[in-house]
Amino acid sequence: MSSVRLRATGMILAIVALSAFSRAPRAQPVDEPVDYFAHLLPAKVAWEEHCPDIEDNRSCRFKISIIGEIATGTSVKFEKVLSRWDQKERLYVILNSLGGDLATALDIGRMVRRSRGHAIVERNATCASACVLLFGAGVSRIVLDGGRIGIHRPSLAAVPRERDMDSVKAITDRTARELRAYAAEMNISERLIDDMLAVPPENIRWLSPEERQSYGLGFLDVVYEEASVLEGAKNLNITPAEYRRRSALAMSTCTVFVEDEFYGIIEGKHSKCAEQVLATGKVEPLPTPPPGFREPACRDGAQICKPWERAW
Repeated sequence: MSSVRLRATGMILAIVALSAFSRAPRAQPVDEPVDYFAHLLPAKVAWEEHCPDIEDNRSCRFKISIIGEIATGTSVKFEKVLSRWDQKERLYVILNSLGGDLATALDIGRMVRRSRGHAIVERNATCASACVLLFGAGVSRIVLDGGRIGIHRPSLAAVPRERDMDSVKAITDRTARELRAYAAEMNISERLIDDMLAVPPENIRWLSPEERQSYGLGFLDVVYEEASVLEGAKNLNITPAEYRRRSALAMSTCTVFVEDEFYGIIEGKHSKCAEQVLATGKVEPLPTPPPGFREPACRDGAQICKPWERAW
């Protein structure tokens, strides 16, 4: 990166909607002013580990949280925490940040991708500006209900020695090249970078779910998805096309909404129903509920709620 460090900031409001499964927010206003005085503390990097079944390594999950402003030392903290991770565990990177130092965000993003980490923005959190680069590094990207992800042009963190237009243009051009190279590494569309650079640093553009998908920030990284399909097809000794058909069938017919108390996310592929559909290509009839069975009430007292919002 250039010796001139850049920073990207964004407004931290509420975010999170599971891209392939849950309802997503409508498109938000473009170029909304940024609150520069909110959430300016350097990022805290924390970790948690959870193994629901000690006999099943697939159940173990390692969670790294980045909360707050991404500062120059955040990558060192992240790398230190990452050294505790057992590579047999699934890695989740939880994001709640306005953004911050651009070079640091690129460094952490590359660590996330090398580790095949899954990026998550939880309820009542926001991933904006440089944080979006971390979000894009996840091999899967989850935004739970009610949230926003925003972009804008990075601004200089300090006044450069040379301040004439040619010198400033050289800096911005170099930054644009670095961002485009990073986007190519992460299988993200260059249009995201172009549109990011078009938004003034003092404003922010909130992305709709459709825009995220079009930029390559959808639920699954396209290369990771293809590799997963090929691996799944090989394991079941079926064609990739048949595996995709079975996956779509499982997604549309199986009860995949399961709340995890530790992560609050969905692990639909591990459901017995989904595994059976993938293995056989058929949907078995659901068992008949016992006489008098009633679903539990909604936890928040509402009359209508989603399955994972009930007091099971």
